[in-house]
Formats: sequence, C-alpha cells, structure tokens
Amino acid sequence: MKRHGVFLCIIIFMMLFLVSGLAWFQIKEGESYYQKSENNRIRSLSFASPRGRILDRDGVILADNRVSFGVSIIPEEIRKNESFVIPLLIELIKDDDLTYEKIEKKIKSAHAAPFVHVRIKKDLEFDAFARIEENLLDMPGVTVRPYMVREYPYDDLAGHVIGYTGMISLEEYGRLKGSDYQKWDMIGKTGVEKMYDTILRGRRGWKYVEITASGRHVENLKETKVIPGSDLMLTIDNDVQRMAQNALQDYRGACVVIQSDTGDILALVSSPGLNVSSFGESPDTEALKEYFQDTNKPFINRTIQASYSPGSVFKIVLAIAGLSTGVITEETEFYCNGAFLVGGRRFRCMGQHGHVSLIEALERSCNIYFYNLGLKLGPNTMAEYSKKLGLGQASGIDLPYERQGIVPSPEWKKNRFKNDKRWYDGETALFAIGQGFLEVTPLQLIYAANALVNGGKLFKPKLLKKVYGNKLINPHDVAGEYTDLSFNPYHLMLIKQGMYQVVHSPNGTGRRAKLNGYEIGGKTGTVQVKRHGKRQPDHGWFFGFSPIDKPKYSVIVFIENQGAGGHKPARIAREIFKGIWTKEETRKLYVQTN
Repeated sequence: MKRHGVFLCIIIFMMLFLVSGLAWFQIKEGESYYQKSENNRIRSLSFASPRGRILDRDGVILADNRVSFGVSIIPEEIRKNESFVIPLLIELIKDDDLTYEKIEKKIKSAHAAPFVHVRIKKDLEFDAFARIEENLLDMPGVTVRPYMVREYPYDDLAGHVIGYTGMISLEEYGRLKGSDYQKWDMIGKTGVEKMYDTILRGRRGWKYVEITASGRHVENLKETKVIPGSDLMLTIDNDVQRMAQNALQDYRGACVVIQSDTGDILALVSSPGLNVSSFGESPDTEALKEYFQDTNKPFINRTIQASYSPGSVFKIVLAIAGLSTGVITEETEFYCNGAFLVGGRRFRCMGQHGHVSLIEALERSCNIYFYNLGLKLGPNTMAEYSKKLGLGQASGIDLPYERQGIVPSPEWKKNRFKNDKRWYDGETALFAIGQGFLEVTPLQLIYAANALVNGGKLFKPKLLKKVYGNKLINPHDVAGEYTDLSFNPYHLMLIKQGMYQVVHSPNGTGRRAKLNGYEIGGKTGTVQVKRHGKRQPDHGWFFGFSPIDKPKYSVIVFIENQGAGGHKPARIAREIFKGIWTKEETRKLYVQTN
C-alpha cells in the first residue's frame, strides 16, 4: 500500500511539472514564441534612402549617387541548401575572386541576425544579373537588390572637405544603435560626409512581406516609405578650389581662400590631397591603406588638423595689440642694427634697417622692431590679443577633428611643464615674431588676419551654405556669424598700408605676390624648423588680400620645408588671385553679353 502511495506521489509530481512547464511556455513565454513563429512567415525588408548630394556654391555636384545591383543572401533561408545554393551562385556570378570560403567569411563578419540580408557581391554586371534572375526560384534565400553607391565626379577635388563614406563599424553601430542605423549601413567617415551624416542620409524605408517556407513572396503586409536625404550646398567654389589645388599640388602644405566681407570659404586645400573615389565601401581597401602608410601624411587635413608657428604673419597681430593699447603709435620707431640682446642671448634680424616705424617694420618684416614691441607689451597682452582674434582655439568649423593650437603665456607654461616653469624674456621675444611655443592652424590664421583687413569682423568659419530639405528637415540658408572686434579704423588702415608696402615696395618681403593691374596687400612669414635636434628647411607662409580699400578676397598659403614665405607661397598666392580675378571678369563679360 505504501508502495502504491509513493508511485502516486511521483506521478502527481510529474504531472504538476509538465503542467507548470506548459503554462510557462504558453503564458509566460507565449508572446516570445509567437513572434518567432511569425518570423518564419513574415520578413522585414529594409531599404536605405538615397544619400543627399553635396554641391558647390554654384550648384556643381561634388558628391552624387549612382544605382548599382548587389547579390544578397539570407543566412537562415539558405542554411538547409547551402551546399547547393552557394556553388550555383558562384557559377552564375563568374567572379574569380568570389569563393565559397569568402562568402562564409562575409556571413560571419557581418554579425548579422539569421534573417538579415548579407551582401556578398556589389556592382553586379548585367550578364550576371540576368543569369541570377533566371535561377532565383532554385535559390531560396538569394536576392538581387538595387542600392545606391556614393560617387565623387571630380575624384580628388576638395577630398578633405567632402570626406568619404564607408561601412559602419561595430564601434559606430554600438554608439548609434537605436537611431535608424543598421549593421550594414554606409556612414560618413570624414569631412562633410561625417559632419552632416544625419542630414544627408534621410530615413530608411521598411517593407513587411509574407513569404512561404521556400522563400516565395506571397503578400505585402505593411510599408514605410523611404525619405531621401537632403542636398547640401557648400560655400566652396569648384573653380577656386581647383586653382588652389593645382597651385599647391607639388608641395606639402595648405591653402585657404575666403571672401573677406562674408567669411565664406571658397577653397580649403590640404596637400597632398585625397582621391576619395578610390576608397570604395570598405575602410580596409588597399587605396585607404596606401594613404595611411604614405610618409607625407595625406590623411591629415593640414588646414585644421595641423598647427604650426605662424612666423612673421603674426606681426600684424602684434601691431594691432601695440596700437590698441597705446604702447606704440604710427610714429614710434625702434633702431635695427641686425641684432638684439635679450637675457644674454643674441636675437637676429634678416637685415640692418636702421630707424624703422611700424609701416616700415611690416614692409621689411623687421624682427628687432617686434622684439622691442613684444617686450613692451609682455606675454599676457600678446596672448590676450591672440585669443581675441581666435588663435589657439577651435574655430568651430563644420568639419571633424579640428586642432586647437597653442597660445602660450606664463600661466600656460606653468601648467604645461613639470621642471622649468619660469617664463623668460627670450620666450617673449620669440612669441613676438610668431615662433617659440605659439602654434596656429592655417584656418585660424587666415580668419585672424582677415579681421584686420575687413574692418574688424572675426567670422566663424562655415562650409554649409544651404540645406535643401526633405520631409524631416525644412530647407534653409545658413547665416554667417561674426564678432565685431571694434578695433580703431585708423589702426587697421595703418596695418593695411604696411601690408600694401609688403607687396608693392621694392623692399617688401612679399613683392613676388605683385600682380600687375591689381592691388594686393600681404604679409610673409618664415619659420625655422628643427627635427630631432637638426635644422630642417624653413616653413613658409603668405597671407594676402585684394583689393586694399575694401577687400573681397583673402588667401593664405602655407608650405612645409620649402623656404621663406616671400618666395613660393607668395608666388602661389599671386597665381590664385590672378585666377580669381580672371574668373570674375569672365563672369561679368558673360552677363553683359547675355
């Protein structure tokens, strides 16, 4: 009897266990398993939106799209027939580089869910497309789908500005997950493509379809339409950008051209340039590797991502500081005999200029005048006016990875160095002629210098001029921003007069920038360079503006290790000005005749 009771208890316990298990799966986990069963017959298909175009200020297309076809597979749907489907697919595509092992690797590397499309071949040729279409019924889980490919019609034109797109990385996807990005998406990697990715990409579309177990499409259930990305117009002028790139192509360096009165960037050139068309969809392409391994570092956008001592171009900043504080006037003179002692150290000038005033000191780039002025101002006042003009701080340009630069001061040195924290007069002297610790980007320097020739307006650099809009974003123009520095107009006139002499005087250091028939003002800069304790060829700068009275264009040219700024940089600036004025005159003539 006791034995029967034990068996009865065991049977009751087992029944309770089975019932509780059924209850768990049907009630607690029922919704989950229902969704899994639905997935066996309902598929969600996503469609990437066409990426917005990037245009120059005249509507010239700098970045566009083209339609291509790619072969995709759904891993779960080919699983049972993989040994048949994949070899057949390879045979139909007829691509020697596509192997069974490579396809398996693509599936694994995509980290895809079982029912997500994994593209295994892009840019399908028409013959291969036709062969696959004819055999699709024999290959459940295989699809041929159109997709948009980014295209850059001018290859390397403004490559650092436009940037490029590539497959989203796992790190990027983890950061952006939940904001309409998918694991197989293309995303902006650098430049405007990265900065305005969310505007350019629009919003993907979705289609929910019912299919049979063999993968045959039965019915469309629900659809969310694609919203194309917005087109963007930049301030860049296609022609001016090309002129500047051609002029700088044989050198490592940078060039920026802006409209003096609006701050619009017409050209932003870093040399060597980038041919963004060669990168393709994968960030691991051979072209990309070559750029990374190039010792000239073409991937660095030297206009914003590299900082250098500005050399004697900085003397115009010192001039406005001296005039504004009353430390000097137009008549103030210092004597130059070619050498200047500071703290027992001899600081030299390029010539022996005798008694020189401010305008003469700018014209001849007299170091001794500015050594004297710098010591009278002191490092804190020099730092104050440098920062007021935007040096040593991010400009806020709409490009990623901008470098800040350095404006030194006694406080800065105290925080920067562990051992020798004292500030020396010799460091003040070097600061005064734009060397020593001072570092600026070419973009910072042109906007600072431009503020001293356009009446005191310090513009905030901006590449985006107009957004054309879509259902997500309203079309709008992007207004320029500036700070009025309220400098004395007479002081600014004196500095411009000195820069006029730089180009037009027989003694001017920038006379190679002279262009017959046009008024150009400017300032040269030469920077001594040491690397690993050894003297290297000098860096050269030239800042120029034209015309003198009411400047319309400002140009800065920087060249690494090619000598003084009054030589190659000044000549390059002259050629750019010549091209700009020729284009403007041609346009006027066209308007008159039409």
